[in-house]
Amino acid sequence: IHGGSIMSAMDFTLSAAARAHDPLKLGAITIDMTTHFYAPARTTLTVEGRCTGRGRSMAFCDAEARDANGTVVAAARGVFKLVALAGSKP
Repeated sequence: IHGGSIMSAMDFTLSAAARAHDPLKLGAITIDMTTHFYAPARTTLTVEGRCTGRGRSMAFCDAEARDANGTVVAAARGVFKLVALAGSKP
């Protein structure tokens, strides 16, 4: 699987984790993302993300992509700016 595809999936997962506490009111803008690749991705991947810290307007998140055997093939860390969606307040 192409690295850019893995990074896109991880960015989406990280942003979902960043806004998970109120997904209908918040959007998340990627401020910084670092990705590390550990092994070739040759099977279906499962990406799991978690928010490790959050302030009023920033969220810090980690994610891992695992192959069908459970091997971590990539990991990412991201920082997201939380923004209120139209008609809501964070």
